[in-house]
Amino acid sequence: MKRYLQTLVFFVVATAILPMILGTATGRGNDVSITDESEKMTENESSPSKPQTSAPEQPPRDTFRVYVVSDDVTLTLSLEELTTRVLYAEMPASFELEALKAQAVAIRSYILYAAAHPQDDERHPQADICTDYSHCVAYRSYEDAVEAYGVVTADDTYCVMVDAVAATKGEYITYNSEPINAVFHAASAGRTESCKNIWGADVPYLQSVETPESDDVYREKKAFLPSELKSLVEPLGVNTSYNPQSWFTETVRNDSGRVDSVTICGTTLSGKTVRSVLGLRSTNFSVEFVDGYFVVTTVGYGHGVGLSQEGANTLAQNGADYHTILAHYYPCGCIMSPTA
Repeated sequence: MKRYLQTLVFFVVATAILPMILGTATGRGNDVSITDESEKMTENESSPSKPQTSAPEQPPRDTFRVYVVSDDVTLTLSLEELTTRVLYAEMPASFELEALKAQAVAIRSYILYAAAHPQDDERHPQADICTDYSHCVAYRSYEDAVEAYGVVTADDTYCVMVDAVAATKGEYITYNSEPINAVFHAASAGRTESCKNIWGADVPYLQSVETPESDDVYREKKAFLPSELKSLVEPLGVNTSYNPQSWFTETVRNDSGRVDSVTICGTTLSGKTVRSVLGLRSTNFSVEFVDGYFVVTTVGYGHGVGLSQEGANTLAQNGADYHTILAHYYPCGCIMSPTA
């Protein structure tokens, strides 16, 4: 999904000169891919609590060329089969059906967006999309499941994904009549992150919203000796000649509660940089010096933008259907169906 961030920024700048401007990813795989551009509002805008269903002006593509990295082969798959395989890699079959359906629609939206915005790179020049989750999408076929879990488990779990995809067949999210780049992530706990804080683009449907999953979801503690932390931060220009108890001074958090910046030994680093260097699950972290160790506590998993998978499951457990879930995490989006 990261491969589309340059497209996102370009689109935002381009649309900014148009009149009437105002305002389309995973911890477990791909953090949702929603259209990451700031575009003008239109009469197609839907209420966050009441997504609309209507027929698109043009039907979406039926098939896609998929480069399967593990097998070094390019397959041609239908949109529904590709959505099923990505969903299988993204969410456990134990999740609520409405959450799985919401994720399926988000994945389908991302695939359509990705195919409409090809990138000039060497990862998969002969394919629309690849199965490197850090670049495009996570992916697991039925055969992969059989190899990993055995036939019985594969049969029991894969059919759950097939049902979720079939129940939403053809549905995808649009903004200004175009499929969105529907990014998603594993968990946020409290609030999701805005696209602007992560990628610099203020996208109407990628805003920070409340999300109901528990703070304990994906809570993680990591301990570092001062010598270990020193080897990680000194290459960033941090002078660690200070007493370790005073290394971490000022921490600045943004509106979603995540770390915007942190000062270490007088050097200010972004939360994203610290997350990357320390190998943290998210930028929602805190640091304590306890018994000679730096203890870093992290809440949530992923970049935090778009649909929270754990949050979607919690909403579904509380009775929300998949349209309501999608409208919550992608405000201003419109649910489209080619068969409507």
